[in-house]
Amino acid sequence: EKVDLGSGSKPNAGQWASLDIDIDNNPVIAHYDGGKANLRVSRLNDGTWNTEEAFTGEIFDGVENGEPVYRAADAGTYARLVIDGDKEYIAFYDGGQQSLNLLEGYGGNYTHTVIDKIGNVGQWPSIWADGDNIMIAYQDVGNQDLRVATRESGVFTSHVADEGEFRGADTEIFLIDGIFSIVYFDGQDNNMMLATQAGTTSWDIETLGGENTAVGFHNEVIVVGETTWVASYDFTGRDIFLQTLTE
Repeated sequence: EKVDLGSGSKPNAGQWASLDIDIDNNPVIAHYDGGKANLRVSRLNDGTWNTEEAFTGEIFDGVENGEPVYRAADAGTYARLVIDGDKEYIAFYDGGQQSLNLLEGYGGNYTHTVIDKIGNVGQWPSIWADGDNIMIAYQDVGNQDLRVATRESGVFTSHVADEGEFRGADTEIFLIDGIFSIVYFDGQDNNMMLATQAGTTSWDIETLGGENTAVGFHNEVIVVGETTWVASYDFTGRDIFLQTLTE
């Protein structure tokens, strides 16, 4: 069924779609409308889909590295939605401002926070939320690093988790036995990587797959009992790469 056609002269909704189920067991989808370059949220209520423009960015017209720079308003790509209780959390990239952003709340009543705006950051976010405590894995595009932002007691801080060459795209954050882990892409060697939290700002890094193939694109993780399933696109074989992690 059609959920949202988008808006503007050339509507193009549904890009970067991210789905979760709300407290009433109704589907909610955060997505990007390429026609108006904004973030939209669609939700099903009583059998009818309703959509709102959740966030519209602003143009950037300034100076970077001593040179004038103009970027059109473009917010909502790389959208990731997580629902915890009665609150929705949407992490996304603002291309105009080149920043990592967060919406939290519920339909028609979101609070907006710019989490990180140093350099060009915020693509490929993956979000974990438990009440007011939040952890977001994302890519520092300018430096090609994996970064992590956390919020505790209402304050966001961020740090580099992996500063290897061309790291941090396609992130997926999850818990293994209560310990935060992140699957992501190594663009230098075309490998799937795993970062496991070892301390507040320290992470153990290992390669999960890709010795003979290019894997780690568009990662997905699901935990079932004591087994963690990790899947990605295998660019070499043009199929799905799948493996399990056991606690």
